[in-house]
Amino acid sequence: MDRAILIIEDEATLARNVAAYLARHGYEAHTAASAEDGLAQLDTLRPDIVLLDHNLPGLSGLEALGRIRRAAPDAQVVMLTGHGSTELAVEAMKAGAADFLNKPVALGELKLVVERVGRQRQLASTVDYYRRRDAEGSGLAAIVGESPPMLALKQTIARLLDAERELVDTPPAVLITGETGTGKELVARALHYGGARTARPFVEINCGALPASLIEAELFGYERGAFTDARERKAGLIETADGGSVFLDEIGEAEPGTQVKLLKLLEEADVPATPVTIAWPRTIARALTGYSESDRRAETSVPGSVGLTNDRTCSVIRVPAIGMSARGCSTFAP
Repeated sequence: MDRAILIIEDEATLARNVAAYLARHGYEAHTAASAEDGLAQLDTLRPDIVLLDHNLPGLSGLEALGRIRRAAPDAQVVMLTGHGSTELAVEAMKAGAADFLNKPVALGELKLVVERVGRQRQLASTVDYYRRRDAEGSGLAAIVGESPPMLALKQTIARLLDAERELVDTPPAVLITGETGTGKELVARALHYGGARTARPFVEINCGALPASLIEAELFGYERGAFTDARERKAGLIETADGGSVFLDEIGEAEPGTQVKLLKLLEEADVPATPVTIAWPRTIARALTGYSESDRRAETSVPGSVGLTNDRTCSVIRVPAIGMSARGCSTFAP
């Protein structure tokens, strides 16, 4: 049901007024006089947003919040109370409330909050849809080929995924090598979506496409005031992959100075300190790196190249992507 709101409020007059006001603004509003009544309506109503009073007869709002989050995890819950405190607000937010409002609350303010949490729900649904779509088109099934080298590659990926499920800490970085066009991204996606991190973000970064002057800020982010135009905090691409996987494509094309910082990320699973680096307490993502054979050849001739494929500098697991000739595929001339 689109734009459905469930109002769980024991003050009947207030509940009717809020429902009528929201109905005039295009919402389908339903009321419940107790937490038990509201919980009973969840399956049939399937609300987008729940306005939940804390001081209710029977179950309290906080107790009901936990049950609502389990029964309808997609619903956004806004907690309302006439006896609010900082401690209660913190408990409600920790329990999964999208917002916390003290009564009496102006109807206009309530409408703004409903609109905001509604946008958050829509955004979360959109992200979840695209994430599921990416997962369905990835995995071992997306790697086509039955030649011995391809079967060996699939077995290697399967063993890595089995080993990852047994790990408690962040798994080691994986270096995927191969010529351009051999499907290094497919291997990276199979390692991500086939493992325990499938529900977490998969962030792909083309190191060669980012300008040298911006790559560190894009990768690692920055705090407000870190430099002249830093008007607000910016999360880096690596931070957005919190708990997921980062695919550093064409890593050999990155500038030597950036490669040094990426080495710290790969070796120590830690974001290197730079003048613009944010304070980052989050879980590090598993790094998947793509390295073309052309980059390997260029490494020997470019002065100052750090050499991210060098075992002496970076401890990684190597997975070679299989070229077309080794897959048993024919090459067709135009």
